[in-house]
This record gives sequence, C-alpha cells and structure tokens, in this order.
Amino acid sequence: MAQSIPAQTLPVVASGAVTKRRFVTVAGAQAGTGAHTLGVSRYTAASGEELPVDNLGTTEVEAGGQFAAGAPLTPDALGHAVLNERTQPVEVTVMVAGAAAGDVVVEGILATDELVAVFVEDAESGVQTDLTAEFEVADDDTINNEGGTSSAGDTLLVVYRRPALPTVARALEAASGAGDIVEVLLIPN
Repeated sequence: MAQSIPAQTLPVVASGAVTKRRFVTVAGAQAGTGAHTLGVSRYTAASGEELPVDNLGTTEVEAGGQFAAGAPLTPDALGHAVLNERTQPVEVTVMVAGAAAGDVVVEGILATDELVAVFVEDAESGVQTDLTAEFEVADDDTINNEGGTSSAGDTLLVVYRRPALPTVARALEAASGAGDIVEVLLIPN
C-alpha cells in the first residue's frame, strides 16, 4: 500500500499545469522525459498557483508503466514514474552517406547527444580520415561541418554518445502498469 512520508516538502509556483503525483522540475513545470526533478507534486495546480512538492523521503507517484520494487525511476513525457533503462551513457556507431560540407543526415542522433567521432572513408582508396574536429551535432537527425571538408560520394562513420537519464527515485513497491500509485524513495539529483 502506497504511503507518503516526506522528510521535506517545498512550496513551488507552478509554471504550467501540474498534475497530482507527478515529477516536477525546479522551475515548477511538470517534468518531461529524463528531466532532473525537484520532487513530486502533492496536488494538481494550474499555472501560477503554489503547490507543495515532496523532495526528500518517500512519497506517492503515478506510474507510467510496469516496474519492480527497487527499480531506478525517471520521469516520462508526462511526469509519470517509469523504469530508467538508461542509467549509463550509451555509445552508438552508424555509417551514413557523405554529403557536401554542411548538414549531414544521421537518423537517430539527438540534439542532446555528444558527438564522439566522425571518420570519412574515401570511396576510391578506402583511406579513412578523422573529421571529428569539423563536426558538431546541429539538431535531431543532423550533424554539421559548415565550411569543412566535403564527404559527397564517400561514407561517414559517426560515433555519438547518448547521456544517461537521471535516476530521480527508487521504487519501494512494484507497479503493475500505468496509472498505479506507488511509493518511491526520492533521490536528490
């Protein structure tokens, strides 16, 4: 049975609509996917209203899916508690078609990812050249080397790192699915 035994509850002014038992950011917004949080809302609040946010101890939160007791939790897009399946950074390696200097499409890369390496493999000689210093992540699905070396007709090997999601709570009981109200231990982050 879920219960709430907060060691500290802070007043926060909601910067948008916040639903009861959802993760909340320091700015007073209902947390989104992977956000760092202040804690969990005790009540529903409209923008501009003050609401209490439990930020130490245990509290009740609405689950966004199934997870076991003891599981590391992070917020989903609606501020629900969901299993944090990315507690460590992940490196991804992809090969993409080269392009003229400028934007290069790399499906799956996010604007928040860290670019680790970019190598171009010459289509004729097979020689690989490190172009990492020329590139940056420009946006989701795009890296850019404006004014740099053209890789048109060649292949790029792109390595990027997706950061870990913050674990903001530990489940003290299991959730059988979305909508369950469960007790969690809040973790300062």
